[in-house]
Order: sequence, then structure tokens, then C-alpha cells
Amino acid sequence: MSLATRSLAAALVATCAVACAAETAEPAARTTGGATSDAGTAEAPVPPGAAGNDGREDTASMCFATCQNVAFSCKGTGSAKQLAFVAQLAFEMPGCKGSFAEGTSTSSNAASGVTLAVDCSTRKVCLGVSPGEDPSACAQGTFSAFSFAFPLASAAGATVVCTRE
Repeated sequence: MSLATRSLAAALVATCAVACAAETAEPAARTTGGATSDAGTAEAPVPPGAAGNDGREDTASMCFATCQNVAFSCKGTGSAKQLAFVAQLAFEMPGCKGSFAEGTSTSSNAASGVTLAVDCSTRKVCLGVSPGEDPSACAQGTFSAFSFAFPLASAAGATVVCTRE
């Protein structure tokens, strides 16, 4: 082997040793978009003011993931009494639309239910004021693949959390 070939081989071995050592080192903090995050920490994003929201996000992609489901069992929390609701949805651009009724069964509450619409372009959940009316009372929602949540204006201070059945 010539001297040039030996020098090239030694340089390649040295380069590999440095690169391999760098790969096994502890991940360093990375900077993306002006924010610093530890590469080894995987925290679920939580919208501002929504701590403890079970992983729901205020994003269009999560909203569309919610709209892939049909039946939801919903609970209202934060008011003087606990409220139970059911929601039935079908995909309808720009999100999904269906019914929202108090109680635990859509068959027994179908007549008393109101229209529910989820608009993924604005990430809002809208309810009809009374049965048969178009959804017009809207609130900002948070969404995941299995649930969505929104404040319920008709029950002061209540937040409704709907989970896929």
C-alpha cells in the first residue's frame, strides 16, 4: 500500500471515530424557531391557558382528527351540577356537523337536541340555540383524535368534554 493510500485510510478512520463518538453523545439542547427544547424530552403541546387538557390541541389537524369519529359521550364540568350529553357527528366541510343532546342516549333525546357544528378552519365548536336552528353560539375548542372540549355558554363556567364512544 502506498504512503498516500495509508494516509487516506488513516484520515477516514479518524473521521469515523469522531463522527461515531458524536452520535453516541447525549443529545444537546436544540433551538428551533427561537425556542429552546431538550431533544430528549417529549412533552405534549398544550394551548395557552389549557393546562391539563388531556393532550387536546387548538390545531386544524387535531380538529379534523376529531371529525373522523361519529359518536361521543360528553360531560359538562365546572358548573354547580354535572351535565351529561351525547354528540353524533358526520364529516362536513370545513369539519363536521351533527346533533348535541342532553342525556345519555341520542334516541331518547333526539327531539330535544340541538345542531352541533365543528369548524376546523376556525377551530370553533358551535351549537344551535334551540332545536332545528343553525349553529350560531360558538366557542373556541381544543381537539385530539379521541376527544374535544369547549366552554358551554348556557351553563356558566361549565366546560364540556366529549370523548369518543
